[in-house]
Amino acid sequence: MGGQVLLPIDEPPRPLKTPAATIEEAAALPPLHITDGRIPVILEARNMSCDYTISLKAFQEGRLLFGAWALTEIQSLRNCEQDFGVLPFPKYNEAQENYHCIISTSLTPAVSIPITNPNPSQAGLILEAMAYYSVDTVTHAYYDLSLNSRFIRDEESSEMFDIMFANSVYDFGYIFDVGGLGMILDNMFYNKKNTFSSRYASMEKKALAALEDIFSGEH
Repeated sequence: MGGQVLLPIDEPPRPLKTPAATIEEAAALPPLHITDGRIPVILEARNMSCDYTISLKAFQEGRLLFGAWALTEIQSLRNCEQDFGVLPFPKYNEAQENYHCIISTSLTPAVSIPITNPNPSQAGLILEAMAYYSVDTVTHAYYDLSLNSRFIRDEESSEMFDIMFANSVYDFGYIFDVGGLGMILDNMFYNKKNTFSSRYASMEKKALAALEDIFSGEH
């Protein structure tokens, strides 16, 4: 949803209730977006697994006006015959100070240290150093040399990348699927019925309790 998250995190880190704006925005989705079998295209692949390649193909063929994918998919559009640009998700309204650009964690690789490692502290230190210095090496190569040089077609998209990276956020409600909140919007579209307000009301207490457990270190 434009400019909103399911569960924001305060500073110092602690879970907050879902903003009223998020509930209001989801509850106000036009009925056409829910009931028309042609919208959104990505839901042609039911089976509880969204096949993003369907919407990507539709976009490349000029049958889809907007598409929301992980940034890595921009390389798939390199040979796209249709002209395209890059935009951050819109703000909820003019009063919202910053954009909220959700970080995708679905396909993010992770590095684990096996229990057999005789010196996990040293391994952790090396990994931390690699991550720290990658900002000036790997990140630079990807951001400046690939994104801004090879994959976009206009200067405005480069400016949009700056906005997106400067306003990146992690939505704990989605990442941890606390209380089932992570799939609440997906299920709403699958079922072609806007039940966000009632579903959220029934899940809120469980979701906040689960998030408290995460921050307390109990899980």
